[in-house]
Amino acid sequence: MTQICRWLAVALLLVCCLHPCSAQDDHYWDWGVGCYYGGLGDREEIDIAMYDWLYLCFGNVSANTETVEQINRYLALNPDLKIVIRVWPIMSQGDCEQNRYQATFLHYLYKDGVRDGVLKNIRDQIAVVMDNISKPENVVGLTFLEELPGHFSAAPFMRSYAESELPWDLERFKAEIEAERGKPLVWDIETREWWGRKWCEVLGEIHAEMKKASGGKLVFYYQQTNHSFLDIVPEGTPLDKRGLIPIHWGAIIKPGLCDGFFAYPNSAEIWDRYLKLARDNNWLLFSQVSHPPFMRLCAWEECISLARTKDPRNLGYFLYCEGDCGVSRAWNADKTLPRTAEWSTRGVSVKYHIRR
Repeated sequence: MTQICRWLAVALLLVCCLHPCSAQDDHYWDWGVGCYYGGLGDREEIDIAMYDWLYLCFGNVSANTETVEQINRYLALNPDLKIVIRVWPIMSQGDCEQNRYQATFLHYLYKDGVRDGVLKNIRDQIAVVMDNISKPENVVGLTFLEELPGHFSAAPFMRSYAESELPWDLERFKAEIEAERGKPLVWDIETREWWGRKWCEVLGEIHAEMKKASGGKLVFYYQQTNHSFLDIVPEGTPLDKRGLIPIHWGAIIKPGLCDGFFAYPNSAEIWDRYLKLARDNNWLLFSQVSHPPFMRLCAWEECISLARTKDPRNLGYFLYCEGDCGVSRAWNADKTLPRTAEWSTRGVSVKYHIRR
């Protein structure tokens, strides 16, 4: 009996190690309501400090000590302010005009020096925060870019190509890919599946570097909502379906590499798919509440309600506001906003919206 108990204890320990977000853990609202932060802009420091957390968007704001010093001023006002870092390590690492000379995952794989450059930028961007922030313990998570596969590829699943046509990033590395695969490169089902495998391979390396550089902070996969994936489409769905990336998220969200994902409460139907995925796999999630009506398929009140769904894996959301969110008379606009210039000017009015 003693031996059996020992084996049970070992089994329980292994389960806990492999599944850090156990059924007993309740992470609901660990983060709360956050700010999409690309710089102070027309807001005042207190407008940022009043949030529960800050989504520090490198790429929109410089990854330097001046930015971190600004964050420290917010922390002086609100010592509980949490930080989630969006690393953006791809600038000037590519050579394609279509991507503003940012690296794609194919540059990462096939262009000399890009892999090392991207990984170094990841380390540097994390280090500039961790080495200079007044409260490094307040850094709670990281994402690699946002709205993938955009920014890091030609996002080839959203359009059709002629028989002889290739997505621009595959065209750029046609010779290298053909040499690796030993056959002519065409955008067919087999190449789509190959694309998915390579995508997961690269994201795995990048997430591993983020984990190591941050000392084990939570890492999240941030995919654009208009792309589907194999976990949420019916079995047997054609792999050339528009917007379908032929991957399972379990190939990316893995223990020790990636802890969860970004979800978007665009509508109840879409949100329910995300929740099911989180519950079935016990993955953490965070989301975005979009104030501009053109960015959602549901009413403003419903968007907030969905994002606040009581679930132990739901960490919270960040608010995205452009300032002119009440100008549109769309059916799903926030009807509580005054329709005056002071409240309806892009950029300038953001501070009034978030202070309500």
